[in-house]
Amino acid sequence: MRPELGPMAADTARRDPTRVRFVVLALLACLLSGCGSFIQWAMVDAANRGKELDPTLDRLPDGITGEVTIRQFRVSVCPEPPLPPQKASLAVWVLDQPDSQHWVDGAPRATLLLLHGRSKDRSQMLPAARRCIELGYRAVLVDHRGFGRSTGNWLTYGVLESSDLRQVVDALVERDLVAGPMGAIGVSYGAAVAIQWAAADERAQAVVAMASFTSLRDIVPYQVRLFLPAIHWFLSDEYIQAQVTEACGAAAANIDPEAASPLQAIARTRAQVLLIHGTSDPLIPHEHATRLHAHARDHSTLQHIEGVRHAALLDVFDSSSAELRPYRDRMFAWLDRALGAAAGASQGRHDASATR
Repeated sequence: MRPELGPMAADTARRDPTRVRFVVLALLACLLSGCGSFIQWAMVDAANRGKELDPTLDRLPDGITGEVTIRQFRVSVCPEPPLPPQKASLAVWVLDQPDSQHWVDGAPRATLLLLHGRSKDRSQMLPAARRCIELGYRAVLVDHRGFGRSTGNWLTYGVLESSDLRQVVDALVERDLVAGPMGAIGVSYGAAVAIQWAAADERAQAVVAMASFTSLRDIVPYQVRLFLPAIHWFLSDEYIQAQVTEACGAAAANIDPEAASPLQAIARTRAQVLLIHGTSDPLIPHEHATRLHAHARDHSTLQHIEGVRHAALLDVFDSSSAELRPYRDRMFAWLDRALGAAAGASQGRHDASATR
């Protein structure tokens, strides 16, 4: 015969489900609190946050051979209002190949900013730089604020970086290092920055954007679920967007998260934009490129590369990659047309002004 529970034991049994729910909710609250802090940290904390970098330790790039001219300098930047006055010192390399048969009238045919991806530095773009200088372009490699040998506390996904690049171009002009029209090649984070620079600087004539995201608001929820697979079921879009807002607040990056938007920028820029994206990209789905193109059909070109993943996109610049050679050739043919047209328009404006 089953014994009956006494009054106290029965009351304890009745309260147990409530206690279990309370413990579970408390644990979940702690988990989400820690998860929110992690999301904010991962999103905006720069690798060089709080670091003072000694300029005397800056080094020239490794592995550059042949008749290549390399210049190295730093540019002090500080965005103007209404952007927050967050100062940084950016490390810059300028590469030329003076014996290139593609130089025009003894000078590079155009000047290209080469912009690296997140968690990388300017050395990531050296394979692209080698190909660019062989074809007669001047290659300018910049460490974004907070990366490589550049100072800076926060990542801003193009908001401050686009202003930084305007000041880098100013410094190039002061040093007489701008030859011909200006363009950019950026990958991933750098592609998003390049599009936003083109919207902020009328000197930008052509941009090759490789695997850009559409906006900060769009990409963060996707990547949170990608990199936090064990707990992403507990994270709503509203919760994740709240972390974006807080990470961009005055206590951290201090920017407007809505402004971190290549989607808005590509509609504003007058530059020609070539959007390149791998169809098997797991980090930034190729639909981002499709949406960017839809916002600028009159001045953008879309090129999907079948089967290519995010990390393999820069293999386009590898001379030994026969499979990707046609894409590389089309890219530089597009640049020739876009920057050649820009050079012709600029010359036409100059000639017209001379006759007035």
